[in-house]
Amino acid sequence: MTILFCRYIILNTNDFLKYANGIDLWEIGYHFANSFGTHAPALNMHVSFAALAALYMLFKDSKHYYFLLYLILFFFVLYINTRIAIVNCIVCSLLILVLEFFKKKKQLKEIFKGILVLGVALFICLSLFTLAFPRVIEKFTTDSFSNMDKIGRIDELEKPETKHGSLVMRLSIWKASLELAKENLWIGYGASDSKRELVNYFEKTNQKHLAKWKFPVHNQYIDFLLKFGIFGSIVVIVFVLFIGYLGLKLESSIIICFFIIFFVSNLTDDFLIRYDGIIFSGLWASIFANQLKFKLIEKN
Repeated sequence: MTILFCRYIILNTNDFLKYANGIDLWEIGYHFANSFGTHAPALNMHVSFAALAALYMLFKDSKHYYFLLYLILFFFVLYINTRIAIVNCIVCSLLILVLEFFKKKKQLKEIFKGILVLGVALFICLSLFTLAFPRVIEKFTTDSFSNMDKIGRIDELEKPETKHGSLVMRLSIWKASLELAKENLWIGYGASDSKRELVNYFEKTNQKHLAKWKFPVHNQYIDFLLKFGIFGSIVVIVFVLFIGYLGLKLESSIIICFFIIFFVSNLTDDFLIRYDGIIFSGLWASIFANQLKFKLIEKN
């Protein structure tokens, strides 16, 4: 990531300076990810889990360079700048700290001290980042939650293309997807036809901007509902919840955090229609399930 970041600054100096001055900040992470051919939300899902893994290893191995690695990776989570990954990373960092301290039967005083140290470190990182890229605050507040009265009426916005990452855009897509799914609730429209049917529905309901950009559903649970009907949605929910079950069964904070990351990320994106999302979840779910197998063997 460090090498890719240095490469980005050298090859895209003008863009980097543009974002540093707060111009078109909504696309900062997407432009960085696109510079080496990947998708920002997918990349940030991986990087946030890597950051959490570094923090987890700090508790397991007690070597301070893991904390430095965690802070470096957290910087990249901030720079890639997808909101869900940033929130997931902060929440899960505190969750790992609390669960690991409880597992070691630490006193409440030590837990609060740990939360304070981690909180101060995260606060400093966030403060430095917002000083370097001040408009990020507006992105996370006004840009994200504005125009909520325009759900299903995106074309009434002056520049709808600047709202592609906003909640109103997601809700408009989900609203149309659910309306279409209701018309064929039991079997859906199929993996190959569902997106075409959704774009046709955008056109039918006079949502020209959504039809022009041919947006996917951006919600894995609704996406499978649209493709395969209600049973498709149930299957993907069971698959994701299975990872959470493994985390609880193994009493593992990192597996629980993986579950939270993947569950929440799929609320605003559809990673199980992407190769990297399938590999990410399938590989780690297999590793976690194998841990459970060995635990059961040891018990017997």
